[in-house]
Amino acid sequence: MYDPNGPVVNNLPPTVILVFLPMVIAEGFFAGAEAGLWGQQGIRALALQQYAYFPEVTEQAIQNGSWGLDVFWRFVTFSFININFLGALFAGVMTLALGKFVAEALGEVTFVVTFFATAAFGALIYTLLSGETYPLFGAYPAAFGMLGAFSFVMYTQAGGMASQQMRAFQLLGVLLVLNWIYVLFFGAANTWIAELAAAILGFAIAAARVPGGVDLLLSRLRQR
Repeated sequence: MYDPNGPVVNNLPPTVILVFLPMVIAEGFFAGAEAGLWGQQGIRALALQQYAYFPEVTEQAIQNGSWGLDVFWRFVTFSFININFLGALFAGVMTLALGKFVAEALGEVTFVVTFFATAAFGALIYTLLSGETYPLFGAYPAAFGMLGAFSFVMYTQAGGMASQQMRAFQLLGVLLVLNWIYVLFFGAANTWIAELAAAILGFAIAAARVPGGVDLLLSRLRQR
């Protein structure tokens, strides 16, 4: 059972550790290469070319009807490759904290499904709706997917007051607004589309996983 007052790092579920480890290994390898200990300079950029998610790859597969392993593989691998150490740090922290919550509240299988399914779904919706060519990389869509699941669990624990129910979505709302501000003022790519789509799917997965979750959601929607 999830304890909101418990430590975040101690007693991490094994599946969370297994998902987190490739991020650490990849970042450690990039750091060593950038320090000249092994490999070659520019290895991170090469890894991004090979493992990041590029919308045009999927668009070409849709147009040509040719779905090779490279197309599907990127839906999985992009979550473990980051553009820099800071990005990897934030992605890793979010994966540990939210992954621990989801795994303990909904089960470790649900955590694994949520992590990979929401990342892939977010990438697909990003391709279909954004019109962007900018690649996706890092665990942020997956983190937003887990945040969607987190929001549903908090929503089920909220009281009957609408204000209490809305607090369950505060963290998700704040992060999305920060993303929109970043896009508006700094001209960043619309990766928030992938993150919002992932959050919606994460919310739906949690609703399906929690006993009576769908009925509770429909009941509260009718009351509004």
